[in-house]
Amino acid sequence: MTDEMPPGLGAAFGVVDARRKGVSAARLRRRDLERPFRGARSIVGAALIADAAEDGKRAYSRSAEARRVLERAAQYAPVMQPGAFYSGITAAVAWGAPLPRGLLAFDAATAAGRVVFDPEILDVSVLWPHRAGDVPWGGGDSDGLVCVVDVGEPSCDGQ
Repeated sequence: MTDEMPPGLGAAFGVVDARRKGVSAARLRRRDLERPFRGARSIVGAALIADAAEDGKRAYSRSAEARRVLERAAQYAPVMQPGAFYSGITAAVAWGAPLPRGLLAFDAATAAGRVVFDPEILDVSVLWPHRAGDVPWGGGDSDGLVCVVDVGEPSCDGQ
C-alpha cells in the first residue's frame, strides 16, 4: 500500500471520487486524512485556501475565523450536491465582502453576548426541486455542521 494519493485528487476530496481513483477504504481511514463531513476527506495540514502571502495582497486581510470558513467550504465542496450553493455569511466570506468586526467567533466566550456566526458551520442553500434532505450533513469525526435550507424556507436558526 502506498501513502501517496492519486494525482489530481486534491487536498480535499470526496470518498466516492477517491475510491474511483483506486484509493482503498483502509487508506481513507488513516489518520493523515481529516473527515470534516460525511463522504469527504481532506489531507491534514494541507493548504486549502490561499496562504498568508496571497492574503496580504487583499484590500484587508482575512481574520482567522474567515479563513476557517473558507477552509470548511473547501472541505465541503467535493460532496456538495447539485443545486446546492453557499449562502448567507458563508457566501459573503467567500466573496470577500466586508463584515462587521466580531461577527465571526469560534466560541460563546469570544462572542460575549453578541449575535455571531460560528465559522465551523456553513450556510448552504438549495433551490427547488433539490431538497435539503438530499444534502449530506456534517458528521464523521468532526463536530462541524452544515446549515442546509430550502430557499424561501426559514433558516437553520428558525428565522
